[in-house]
Amino acid sequence: MNNIISKITTPSSQSSELSMCSNDIFKSDIIKKALSLSEDKQLTEIELAELMGFSSEEIAMIQVFWQYTFNRSWIYLSDEMILEYLTNDSSKYAIRDFYKRILLSNYIEGIDYIEVSKDNEVVKFWWANSLTNNSNRRVANNKKYYLVTGETYKHLLLQSNTEKGKQTRIYYLKVENLAITMKDYIFELMNFQYQQQLKLQENEMKKLHDNHQQLLKKRSRTVYDVGNVVYIISNSSFEGQKFGKSSQVKKETFSAFMSRLSTYNTGSPHDFKVEYLIYLEENEHLEDALKIRYEKNLCQLNKEWVKDVSIKKMVQFIREYCEILDIEYKEYVYADIDEQIAINVEEKKGGTIDNLESDIKEVEIINVNFVIRIYQANQR
Repeated sequence: MNNIISKITTPSSQSSELSMCSNDIFKSDIIKKALSLSEDKQLTEIELAELMGFSSEEIAMIQVFWQYTFNRSWIYLSDEMILEYLTNDSSKYAIRDFYKRILLSNYIEGIDYIEVSKDNEVVKFWWANSLTNNSNRRVANNKKYYLVTGETYKHLLLQSNTEKGKQTRIYYLKVENLAITMKDYIFELMNFQYQQQLKLQENEMKKLHDNHQQLLKKRSRTVYDVGNVVYIISNSSFEGQKFGKSSQVKKETFSAFMSRLSTYNTGSPHDFKVEYLIYLEENEHLEDALKIRYEKNLCQLNKEWVKDVSIKKMVQFIREYCEILDIEYKEYVYADIDEQIAINVEEKKGGTIDNLESDIKEVEIINVNFVIRIYQANQR
């Protein structure tokens, strides 16, 4: 510590004092710059000191005074500190006279200073971090150990009337100002990090809200009516589409079709897609009619799976069947049945899409009448 301070000249010390006076003007800019460099981690006191324009000698003094200024803790008055900075007396009684004539006479014990033992943590910290070599130093058994406050230490330096004492005071003030700036910087950094965390939480809450809304929409689409129903469903794992019926028990308050669909999805690698639902009392008759109409297209292993027939064509048949028999129904179309069915239009020479739709309808009417006759014959 002695060697470091001896390198300091009076002009640089005066410049340091002036920079401290103007610190309040540029402190906010320093903190803003420090925050801009703190994306990954908090800056150290050394890095902040460099931003504040500390010289290499001033940065070295941070090691000596940082613990006391940042934590506003007690400072140990070592013999070296007293002889070097706080008195011009060089006699062998200089330490004893300093305590008696200056410290104990002018300052209040318990407020400005306290007496401690050599095992005090502040004393041990000083010896561990002192820049002078004290390993071979002999200490008297009756030696006194005194700790002073930062304010008392600054007064002692000012009253010392030594050049190095004045220079050391300027350094202490500079490090003290760095500690204040460091605390302001840490506060602003924590506030910034809190705001960033708050934004992340808000974004996460918005994401959860959006997902919840999507689930509500999905749920609203998959809540099915209660009642007897004939359904057409499909699955990406299978070819074609499946039709069937679900009959509602009067005492049940939940949808019979929903229960049936859940059963299908439980044993399937992929969920079934609902293509078409029609609610009517005579759902069993309609299911039988579909089996008769698409007998040649039914899967041999499962008689409710239809191949090589478009969903649109099946829906057209169902509608004509209900109209001819004057059956009341309510339907829900989930599939895009407005797409044209797989018929080569070019083969219908001179025909148009409208003509094709009309012809398909006529064919389905014929098919419905045929199915009705077959069904009535089976009932006899």
